[in-house]
Amino acid sequence: MESCQRYVPVLLLLGFATLGIANDPAADQPGEPPQQEHLAIELDRPVSDQHIREPVPLVEVSGRAGTLPFFASDVVILIDHSTLAATASGIDVDEDGVVGRNRSSVTQWDPLAPPARLWTTDSGDTNHALQLRVARALVPRLAARQNRVGLASFTFRARTSGTSIVRLTEKAAVIVPVGEPDAVLAALEDFPAAQERRWTDLTSLLERGAELLDDATPDTEPARPRVIVLLSLGAPSAPDGIFWSSREAIVHSGEFAQRGIALWAIPLNTADPTFLAALTRGSGGNVLPLDRLDAQFGAPVPSELRPRELEIENVTMHARATSLRVFPDGRFDAVVPLEPGANTLEIRAVLADGHRETIRRLVHYEAGPAEQIP
Repeated sequence: MESCQRYVPVLLLLGFATLGIANDPAADQPGEPPQQEHLAIELDRPVSDQHIREPVPLVEVSGRAGTLPFFASDVVILIDHSTLAATASGIDVDEDGVVGRNRSSVTQWDPLAPPARLWTTDSGDTNHALQLRVARALVPRLAARQNRVGLASFTFRARTSGTSIVRLTEKAAVIVPVGEPDAVLAALEDFPAAQERRWTDLTSLLERGAELLDDATPDTEPARPRVIVLLSLGAPSAPDGIFWSSREAIVHSGEFAQRGIALWAIPLNTADPTFLAALTRGSGGNVLPLDRLDAQFGAPVPSELRPRELEIENVTMHARATSLRVFPDGRFDAVVPLEPGANTLEIRAVLADGHRETIRRLVHYEAGPAEQIP
């Protein structure tokens, strides 16, 4: 029961019913306090380390001083649809009073093994069931924060050939374009069951999520922030084994920052938080433990996101921005003078929640015909 007890506070935070063991002392042990959620500054232009060649030494600075993680964003939820999803989670997910266990007689990669639906003593307590329950709890929280939501699931199929295993690529099991959250909830109700001999092809799954974000129709100006949320069961195993597949996924996700995508990961079951931290760090995202979801999504969103104070300065030449405009939703734009060479731009704000934040952006200016070099 240890695994089940460990997740009791998590399930309660997600709005699940009491599981009948609330007096378990392990569930009452204090953990790390949840971090306070603050508004933040998000800069759209200029991009980091941008090289600018213009006849006039000016640059436009624009962004939003009042963003919250997972607020008014485009969010794609990625679900691991590998064989591990068919195994027992160790949690009474369906709350029938019985915690499902793996059948000891089943070998996951045995070509003569029974169908995956028979691998556990309770199909309602599998990792697949846990993923769907977490996703169903997550989508309404995203909807309440004015997000558009999409969904994707992807695996690598394995087929036995004699004594060897042949790996075959496969199309995504589920694809829901970024849009109204209700479409994702409907897809979760009809989500296909996990199957045997399926690998976790994480790099392909991440790219599928990025493609959904690229295909989303813009509906605001500036564009919505873009986020991927990965419900992770463990390290990737395809196409080249755990070590190389993990390394490939980390390298691939590190490129997301340049594409304007933040990757967040929610670890489930045996997922390695250290690997997930490395996977998300380069994109500007983070690991979001299940017991932090309530703190992450429970804080009320201010009715107006206009910052209390906002200053933009080229600190290299001690020159303030001109033509600064700030809007009720926190968006801002301004024009900042430049000098030849490197220029450090600084944006300082007292945000609507009273939180002070400062960010800097380095740009390089060269006088000449109009041209921008990424």
